[in-house]
Amino acid sequence: MLSDVKVPGSDDWLLKLLGDQLGAGFGRLSRLDSYRNGSFAVPEGGDAAAREAYKRFAERSRLTFADTIVVQTASRIQPRGFRTAVEDDQNGDAEASRIIRENHLTVQFRDLETAKATYGQAFGVVGLDDDGIPFGVVKDPWSVAVRMDPVRPWLCEAAVIVSFDEVEQRDVLTLLRPGYVRVAVYPVKNGVSSIPRDGTDWTVDASKWEWAGAGQQLAFTDRVPVVPFTNPGGLGEFEAHTDSIDRVTTSILQRLIIASMQALKQRAIMPDKDTPLPLYYPEDHPTSPGQKIDYNELWKASPAAIWNLPPGAKIWESSGIDLQSFILAEKTDLEHLAAVTATPLYSLTPNVNQSAEGAKLSRESIQAKVRDRQLRDSAAFAEFMGLLFEAYGETGRASRAEIETIWEPQEVIVRADRAEAARAARQAGKTSRFIDEHIFELTPDEMVQEELNRREESFESAVLGGGLVAAPVSGDTDGFVGDGARPQETVDY
Repeated sequence: MLSDVKVPGSDDWLLKLLGDQLGAGFGRLSRLDSYRNGSFAVPEGGDAAAREAYKRFAERSRLTFADTIVVQTASRIQPRGFRTAVEDDQNGDAEASRIIRENHLTVQFRDLETAKATYGQAFGVVGLDDDGIPFGVVKDPWSVAVRMDPVRPWLCEAAVIVSFDEVEQRDVLTLLRPGYVRVAVYPVKNGVSSIPRDGTDWTVDASKWEWAGAGQQLAFTDRVPVVPFTNPGGLGEFEAHTDSIDRVTTSILQRLIIASMQALKQRAIMPDKDTPLPLYYPEDHPTSPGQKIDYNELWKASPAAIWNLPPGAKIWESSGIDLQSFILAEKTDLEHLAAVTATPLYSLTPNVNQSAEGAKLSRESIQAKVRDRQLRDSAAFAEFMGLLFEAYGETGRASRAEIETIWEPQEVIVRADRAEAARAARQAGKTSRFIDEHIFELTPDEMVQEELNRREESFESAVLGGGLVAAPVSGDTDGFVGDGARPQETVDY
């Protein structure tokens, strides 16, 4: 039982506060998920038969524009390495690259950016496992809630992480405070967690949760090892524009319904005004004497139907509705959606015809948005990598102020364009390292290898071009010679 939930600042109070904060956001997270997977279009209420028919149309009409908006942003934000306080790491810290590979962070960083673009926030968590081995993992707002320092809002003051212990069959709430961790548990039945994932609000029942022992000091840091990565305003990339997505989806739905209705055109029999249609069969009718005539059955619409019409009767058929106006409206709405979300229009409507200037402006919009996200993430990545360095015992690399993120390029540039740019940069006096990093955009490991390759080529060129051999002259062990008759200039390798 959490007995001190009314004592501000206590572990019980913080666990209850952050747990309730987490559960109160489940409805919002579920709604954002529904826009990514398209289930938002399914109607609620109404007649069961009508609902089922409408549901089929709605499922066919939905396009996951929200997912496209998320992917177009997240796929352009990827760290390729980090510079730290150590010397000779202009190409990126080799130890940082090793830690990234060991923790599969290249993929995890992509998951982090996707979660952040969807929910507006994601988290990096650093810790030590049961064997004391450091790890870094990425989590989304479904499982983490944080409380930020009111004076330094970029620092985490406390955090709660939700998990499920399958072995002990219990829910787990892990409370993290500066340099300190404590765990609360709640036994469950039938192996099903009591914490919902369907969007239902949830709160921490203080009478049912219990602490699993006393708290423990973290062995590697005096900070909270949870780092939030946050979008502007804490909003997902499409969250402020769900009404626009609804409008586009509704337009597609209406077009599908009208097209389906027009596929089976309405027909009517218009009898001659002087010869009205009888309501009953005559008494001498061979099969249905005196019975009421069912004209729906008599004039059933089918491919092989033959109708016997009374004299003077005419057939009326409904005319079609021009769907071009719906298509043009959808295109206009998509253009507006692309503009307000800074998403390339060609990713939402591939058949769009844009001028060269329009395409340029579209690229500039997404690039400006990505640069803003990178600027915001740089400090968070510095904090996250600083915690990882502390966990690995690399305190010399852990200074947050000295950690710099090296970003992957936003767009793929063809080799011919890079080569032309490299030639122009060389003529302008730029160094090989500048060209490798900023034009060819090599990774830190690739830049190191390229420098080694250049040294090898320089050495081989000096040996082969000058007729040098690797035999030292007696009394001149530092130099290489040609034919053994005279010493040659030393090759610096």
